[in-house]
Amino acid sequence: MTVQKTSNYQVNPYYNQQTVPTNMHNQDLNKNLVDIKEHSDCFEYVYENPASTGKKVGVGVASAVFPGVGQMINGQWGKGFAFLGSALVAPILIALCASKSLMKYTDIESLLKSPELRKSQTATTIAVLALKAFSCFDAVKNAKKKETVIMPKQPANYSV
Repeated sequence: MTVQKTSNYQVNPYYNQQTVPTNMHNQDLNKNLVDIKEHSDCFEYVYENPASTGKKVGVGVASAVFPGVGQMINGQWGKGFAFLGSALVAPILIALCASKSLMKYTDIESLLKSPELRKSQTATTIAVLALKAFSCFDAVKNAKKKETVIMPKQPANYSV
């Protein structure tokens, strides 16, 4: 493992092996590293690992109930609001498209029996179910678990 040097300090990778996540080997440390923050007395490393099965199930169920919530749990706020907005807007757009053909019905009984209303309901159901399915898949696929490791700085004359 190489020693990283920043200004007049370097990180001692062997300082405290208990701080390294237990499911990661030394060669995996740089591969899963997503952020490094330098503080006055230490470095803060943020690693991203695959999420546990429980979290994947949780974000999948959340997205099945309300599309986009699983993405928000994963920290993908923009994508989450896009899914949620699409789930709310899709039925309205389909209803607006079908409203012109439904205006010819004068009584409620004939409207409820109309083939246009059934087509509109079917299209809405298919669109919302497809959106929910894609939202669930995306949330589970992108579920990650972040771990933070704090490594104290050592004077530059430290040898490895």
